[in-house]
Amino acid sequence: MALEVISMSKLSYNLVYLRQRAGMSQSELAEKSGCSRSAIGMYETGKREPDYETLEAFADIFNVDIDFLIGRDETNTWSQTFREKLAQLWASTDRQNAAASGIDAREIDLVISGAIRLTFDLACEIVDAFGVSFDYMLGRTEEKPTLAPEGGLDKMSAEIIATLASLSESKRIEGLNYLRYLAGDADR
Repeated sequence: MALEVISMSKLSYNLVYLRQRAGMSQSELAEKSGCSRSAIGMYETGKREPDYETLEAFADIFNVDIDFLIGRDETNTWSQTFREKLAQLWASTDRQNAAASGIDAREIDLVISGAIRLTFDLACEIVDAFGVSFDYMLGRTEEKPTLAPEGGLDKMSAEIIATLASLSESKRIEGLNYLRYLAGDADR
């Protein structure tokens, strides 16, 4: 199956992004997909086109559909509205507060550009990360979203958030659970 040149560049970009997001090396992806590591490298650089069966394997591994992998545009109106609102929100967001809140700037840029398919799960993550509602992101309400309390975070809160954001996911969960434990003790 031959793919368009434009789609190949999106495929390459999406494949690299999904592999890195999953924390996989090219060798690990090769093993899971039944390809050689050099084939993965060529797919990621656009020097070689995967066949349909390989595209299916990638889609299964990353739990996305083939249309997303090859970069077909979404036509869903709510996705377009969500992306437009996200672009506005992102343009007015303080990048340091965003990073401290665990927001991945690269991922947000990819969502806005359409390089990443906007799934319901991803939309939920974005809404939670920005502390806004779906109604806001779909333009149904004009609530004022904030990543931090008015006036910004105090120094200690910002330091805690930055420290948690720098941890691996498992350590971050451990840290959050410990903070919740401490907060529970403080209430007693």
